[in-house]
Amino acid sequence: MGNAVQRNRAKRLLRAALQEVIADIKPGYQGILIARKPILDADFQETSQALNSLLEKAGIGPSNAYG
Repeated sequence: MGNAVQRNRAKRLLRAALQEVIADIKPGYQGILIARKPILDADFQETSQALNSLLEKAGIGPSNAYG
């Protein structure tokens, strides 16, 4: 998936997006994030929205953390 610069950017985007919601994820869960090619064209806001959507679908995200 791209060269080293692109891979490192993808890792930074995922880490930053996860940092915003990690405290709200239900305890006891582990996961692996795998970056796919579309992340190369995504900005932080798009990455953050995609991660939030994924966590909500899994039922462990911020909107479901306390309900």
